[in-house]
Amino acid sequence: MGIDFISEIFQIIKDKQFTFVYSGHPISKSILTSTKKLREVLVKLEKEQYPDGNLPKISENSPLKVSLKYQLDYLFIEIPQICNQFCISLASAYYFLPYTSDTKYGYFYDKPDLFFWTNVDSGFRYASSGWDRLSLLLNIAFNLQIIKYNLSSVLQAIPTQIVDVIQDDNFKKLKNFRDKRFSELEFKLAGGARHETTHVISRSTRFFFEHLEKFELGSVKPKRRRENELNLLEDHYKLFIEGINDSLNLINTHFDEKFYY
Repeated sequence: MGIDFISEIFQIIKDKQFTFVYSGHPISKSILTSTKKLREVLVKLEKEQYPDGNLPKISENSPLKVSLKYQLDYLFIEIPQICNQFCISLASAYYFLPYTSDTKYGYFYDKPDLFFWTNVDSGFRYASSGWDRLSLLLNIAFNLQIIKYNLSSVLQAIPTQIVDVIQDDNFKKLKNFRDKRFSELEFKLAGGARHETTHVISRSTRFFFEHLEKFELGSVKPKRRRENELNLLEDHYKLFIEGINDSLNLINTHFDEKFYY
């Protein structure tokens, strides 16, 4: 592997036109410009709350116990980073897919299978984690003050702060994702890909038992099952990228300092 492997991963990213967010990328710029007014308000608020300059440090606290300005600052880094980790996992899964075991005559789990499924598992976790970060960003932007926040609770609360936001196209797209596709990631315990992977059974173990239950000599169904799993992951990668843009557009359009004063 080494340098050649890294080069091949980035070639897959390029060929499939995945979004890798570098420092000058439009998403990076949009994060800064869309939250500029918000950050100015949070800087002012931070000075009022900590006039002695003795701010809570992330090295000594939960990330949710530091100032809101500090939380916004680390989200500037965290959202692109989750995007890139997701991107690398997805591209790596595509890289290992052709080397996974032939399932027509049995299932002989080998190293490429481990790497393939590890990246699929991590990809679903990144998908869920990405939406957690966007939920925190929206929670801060509209001062919703939801302690146990998630995408559902945040989108439910935003209309209480903004009149007629339900007519906003960006809000509609976020709500549409929550109502239709979000359950593929998270729906109660073990009811979605991320919950299932995190709490109960990895995707590779699930695939193994599916293969045992439905094995047909010479069938290509297991191969297609792996491909379908990867297609689902890619769908959620693209949905997350759209979600970043929709969230930033929503903040850019509707943020008002009256949410804090």
